Amino acid sequence: MPYVTGHKYRIHWRRGLDFDYMRYELSERAQPTDKDIYFQTNFTETRTALKFVAGGTLIPNNTLTTKAVADLENGDNLVRNDTATRLIDFVVNGRNRTKFAVELIAEKCSGTC
Repeated sequence: MPYVTGHKYRIHWRRGLDFDYMRYELSERAQPTDKDIYFQTNFTETRTALKFVAGGTLIPNNTLTTKAVADLENGDNLVRNDTATRLIDFVVNGRNRTKFAVELIAEKCSGTC
């Protein structure tokens, strides 16, 4: 689905449904000089963790808020997992082609459950 660079989008899951796994890929036309695209989505189910993974490497939480805007890369994120908020913000851009595809993995339980 095409999105306009330099804009923010809010994704809402129909009827409060959540994802357990989501993957997105950059367009082959994405350029390092393109403006960032920001996304925000809600989730309602309790999660132990929401992980962003690109090329087998975990992208830490809070990278969206701790990096300078010019240094943001595809998949940089902020996961607010507290009960009152439960929001995920992330950026999509073409600055680092090793992060061509990003997976979001929702963990409902860590360890023995």
